[in-house]
Amino acid sequence: MASLMRHARVLSSSLLASSRMVTSRLDVPQLVAPSRTFRTSLVVHMGRRSAKIALRKGKADAKKAKVYGRIGKKLIQLVKAGGPDPVGNSKLADLLKQAKDLGVPKDIIERNIKKASDAKQGDFQECIYEAYGPGGTGFIIEALTDNVNRTAGDVKSAITKGG
Repeated sequence: MASLMRHARVLSSSLLASSRMVTSRLDVPQLVAPSRTFRTSLVVHMGRRSAKIALRKGKADAKKAKVYGRIGKKLIQLVKAGGPDPVGNSKLADLLKQAKDLGVPKDIIERNIKKASDAKQGDFQECIYEAYGPGGTGFIIEALTDNVNRTAGDVKSAITKGG
C-alpha cells in the first residue's frame, strides 16, 4: 500500500511540474494539463524490409518502362510506314505479337497507335552509329529517334564519358 501511495505522489508531482497555471475570469488559479502535440513529417521513413521492397519494385518498373517505351516507338514507326491495320501491315502484326509476349498492356498499345495516326506526331527513324572504344573495340549502336541531331550528340557524349 505504501508503494502505491508513493507512486501516486510521484505522478501528481510530475503532473504539477509539467502543467501550467491559468487564471480564470474570477482570478482563481486553475491547474491545466499540458496538451499533447503530434509531430508530423512529410518524409515517410520506412523500415528496412519496406525499403528493400520499394527498391525491388522500382527496378522492375524501370525495366517495364524501358520495354514499353521501345515497343511504343516501334509501333509509331510501323504505323506511320504501313498504316494502323495489322492485317495489311505484317510488320505491325509481328510487333503486336511480340508486345503481347512481353506483357505490354493493351491501353499502351492502343494509345501509341492512336498517337501515330495523329498528323502532329513526328516520325521515328532508325539510325546506326559506329564507334570505337578503349583498346580499339568497335561498337555498332542502333537507335530509334525522332531527332537525329540530338541522338548523335547523345551517343557521342555517352561514348566519351564511358571511355
